[in-house]
Amino acid sequence: MLLLGESGSGKSTLLGVLKSGEKDNGKGHAREKVFTYKHEFMTGITQSRSHHVIGFDAQGKAYSQQSLMSMEKWLDNSNKLLTFIDVGGHRKAQKQLVSSLCSFFP
Repeated sequence: MLLLGESGSGKSTLLGVLKSGEKDNGKGHAREKVFTYKHEFMTGITQSRSHHVIGFDAQGKAYSQQSLMSMEKWLDNSNKLLTFIDVGGHRKAQKQLVSSLCSFFP
């Protein structure tokens, strides 16, 4: 799944909530879960693309790769795996969009 939208529309926040299973505190706590670089934490703006895989069990509970279980247990507990690509909403990110899509060999 590719998350698209204008800058500040909540793409990274949504992904952070899905990955962590925690609600956002209204101050960007959820999106900090998906930030990669120091300047993203400082500005609060996604400036790089990132890939995240979330597994879902039969009841719909989400498990991220970063949970405290081993990779084998994570795969065993997941009935469905979804790959998300988070891209910033600014103009520069539009160029990253094409390389993001091509990196998965569609």
